[in-house]
Amino acid sequence: MIKDFPNWMKTSLQESLGTSVDTVVYPSYKTTGDLSVAVRNFSAWLLDQVKTDNNVDIVLLGHSMGGIVGAETILFFDGRRHYDNPLRNASIIGMLAYDTPFYSVNEGFLSSTASSLVEKIDRYLPSATMATATATAATAMEGKGTTRSLRLTGSQQTATKSVATASKSSSNWGLFAGAVGAIGVAAVGAYMARDKISSTASDAYDHLEFVSALMDRGRCHKRMEALLEVSDVFVRCFYIKIPPTPGNNGQQHRTFIALPPDETMYAFIPVITTAESEVAAHTSIFDPRKNDYYYTVGSDSASLIAEMVARHGRKKQHTPQQQQQQADLDLD
Repeated sequence: MIKDFPNWMKTSLQESLGTSVDTVVYPSYKTTGDLSVAVRNFSAWLLDQVKTDNNVDIVLLGHSMGGIVGAETILFFDGRRHYDNPLRNASIIGMLAYDTPFYSVNEGFLSSTASSLVEKIDRYLPSATMATATATAATAMEGKGTTRSLRLTGSQQTATKSVATASKSSSNWGLFAGAVGAIGVAAVGAYMARDKISSTASDAYDHLEFVSALMDRGRCHKRMEALLEVSDVFVRCFYIKIPPTPGNNGQQHRTFIALPPDETMYAFIPVITTAESEVAAHTSIFDPRKNDYYYTVGSDSASLIAEMVARHGRKKQHTPQQQQQQADLDLD
């Protein structure tokens, strides 16, 4: 059973691309304060990774709010590439997001206010699951005693190292809101990130400013519109989808994220799950025991990244006019 998503991607891509692939997990970061702080910190970290070898292609991967951080990072570098590109010869060629609420959280599941969001998530954390969450907190504090983050789950298979049993590092990745990162291909540095969860829901109000980025619907739409217009960057978002209960004809599919408008739906890929709740589905997307389509998500992710690399390789070989013609073909 494959539990380590980053290593799975690395192995799969090295085999399919026949080139060097590396994965680097971004250290935990605070999901508090202004979102721009997280973006600046991640951007600086990304630049540091390409200092020694900047002739790399990069694909960002982000779970939940990590996808927002990744999107803002892409826009940050895109706004500077024409006059002072800090990435130099490195290129961000795409991003895969996993249940990222680009258009905010589904109103059918959570209130549009950050306070209500925290309160309702708290209700989804039954006391019976606190043991696993406590193990998460213990590991999250290693080496970073001041890190505090909204804990969205206590139900993962092995969220982190427990007191009695150490789990593989893979089980940390992508199980929580706030994971962001990247995969690099072709002589590469691939960068992924995870947010280690450390605090209880009662501490969540410290994180309202960070979460409030989801409450500005206008900003959400503008961000996604700008992201999809960035040239030479391929973006897709997997999102969980819970089917109606059998026999309940009036029930609709349930999602954690607010669904995109028709004009950008092409960038979103549904992942059918039998999880009992939106939060359970959201936090177990990388858990093969709880997500029936885990292996499909992984295989599709590797295929999409390979496609990004192929598209970028074609464009580098073409003249500007040929590049535009190829871009038009890729959009068809």
